[in-house]
Amino acid sequence: MEAIVLRRELACGTAPGALFAVLADSDKLYRTLGQVMVSREPLAGEGSARFLLRARTGASAIPFTELPPQWNQPSLLVTKRVLHQGVLASIATRFTLSPQLQGTQLVVEVQLEPRLPQLSWLVKLYGQGSLWHLCRTLARIDAGIPRGEKTQLRPAQLEPEPLSRVQRTIKTSLSPEDQPVFDELVALLRRTDDLEVDALRLSSVCESLGQSEPTVLRLLLEASSHGLLQPSFDVLCPSCRVPAVQYDHLGELSDEVFCALCELRVPVEFAGNVEVTFRPAASLRRLTRPLYTSVNPSTAPHVLTQLVLPASSTVTFAVPSEPGEFRLWARGGASGVLKVSTLGPQQASIEVGDSIVPATVEVVMGGTLEIAHKTNQARHFKLERTDWVHQKLLAHRLTLHPLFRRLFPSEMPKPSVQLSVPSVALWMSEFPSIGELCAALGDTGAFRQLLDLEQAVQKAVEQEGGAVIRSEGTGLLAAFEEVAVALRAAVAAQRAVMALRTDNPFAHLLGMRLGLLTGPATLVCADRRLDYFGQTLAVCERLRSEAHSGDILMPASLIDQLTSLTGVKAGPIFNVAGKGLPTAVAVTRVTVEPSA
Repeated sequence: MEAIVLRRELACGTAPGALFAVLADSDKLYRTLGQVMVSREPLAGEGSARFLLRARTGASAIPFTELPPQWNQPSLLVTKRVLHQGVLASIATRFTLSPQLQGTQLVVEVQLEPRLPQLSWLVKLYGQGSLWHLCRTLARIDAGIPRGEKTQLRPAQLEPEPLSRVQRTIKTSLSPEDQPVFDELVALLRRTDDLEVDALRLSSVCESLGQSEPTVLRLLLEASSHGLLQPSFDVLCPSCRVPAVQYDHLGELSDEVFCALCELRVPVEFAGNVEVTFRPAASLRRLTRPLYTSVNPSTAPHVLTQLVLPASSTVTFAVPSEPGEFRLWARGGASGVLKVSTLGPQQASIEVGDSIVPATVEVVMGGTLEIAHKTNQARHFKLERTDWVHQKLLAHRLTLHPLFRRLFPSEMPKPSVQLSVPSVALWMSEFPSIGELCAALGDTGAFRQLLDLEQAVQKAVEQEGGAVIRSEGTGLLAAFEEVAVALRAAVAAQRAVMALRTDNPFAHLLGMRLGLLTGPATLVCADRRLDYFGQTLAVCERLRSEAHSGDILMPASLIDQLTSLTGVKAGPIFNVAGKGLPTAVAVTRVTVEPSA
């Protein structure tokens, strides 16, 4: 059946890149156009559409699918919806952006397919009205951009009375210095767009409030513990880089998740792809996670070009006009490398099936790449930047925050799930003179001194952003994200012990020996707490047993980390071997001078 094509041109004052960003944020654009929210469920069929959508207007709403959007930043964006019932069979919108001396020439084309030929007049009438409304809306947005108007902003729909009540409750528990910053955080929630408030990132909140990460993270955790916010543990897909799944609790994490959009199984990497975001608690939220489309191109700024490859087809597209190395990716996980250079050929070809052949291809800047698609199902294909990143609060880092451990003691993985961590810095301390202390001061006096010692060491750990994993009566296990931080905390802890001995004549027998190591470990649930398990922990324990009171025994490979510290000195290098060690470890004893 012949499709109906309608076309209009707009002269926009906004530059192509900024205007493309407006068009690519399809959730916000559809909401501005007055469309209703939708629900979605994954599709497992062989077509290119990955979700079945329904308008949230009742069970009688017409179901429809959306083909994955096609775009080429910042010059082209194409969307298409296929309706399963009703007068209209499909509607596609094509935006073509051409740079002008001042602004952009925008061409908007709407292609409509009626379900029956005799209904073409009705479909055309609907299309003319839709195109007029779309262009009028875009003109209004374009006119507001130079004036700084937020024409698409819709503040989050939060319940005012419960929000004010929980705000008052939390403020009473905060220090006078934190209270005004917390008020700013609540004001930020009130003015954040309803489509963005469900994924508050630590870095963006810090930027909006003009505050440091330690301050903001502390307030976010306090707000979460009192029911203002809800942390979300989002497992990011390595391809689309949006959450494949979102969990409210650590205990919901599994070893692997599935991204329905990319048709990809994603191993859960606790220190790599599990991001923590925050959203208003359900008790304060009138609506949950508004959704107007199945896929929002604005969430994939790393994707320069996305195409839908028809089944058993050949497609050609222009490569970037800038040199660099880019990733080629097809739904299901087939990937390759495109090198764009000044000396490559004008045209190159690849075959896309279960893999991309050849795996690496080179093309001159502005040349063309021909894709021979060898499978019998349509799927989307992407050209991605490999250097695009955003700052993430990773779940492993959050679990190392002392306040998180105090406020959320029940947050831990299922016993059946072990979360591997590629690298964590650990140190184990031991107070070797407990027997002599008990003989000199009695059990009660010795225990009092031991408590003072543990508190001083724990303070040194937490001031460096580390976490005390467990206290064993005669020592502590502490964990840190980076070895440099762990070493600073170890030096501070030894100096805290020295200061305690100097200030308290009854503490003259107190001492601490410490073993420090960094390496892979597994985060587990042990005795109802978050703990680490593995070879790194066992070796660290052996280093502690070989240390002397006042020492920090650590691998010799970490000596370079001492250059930024004052008042510390590494001793001779020697090997520790034998029990508990698969191979000998070259170590050094680090001695610490008292604080000046």
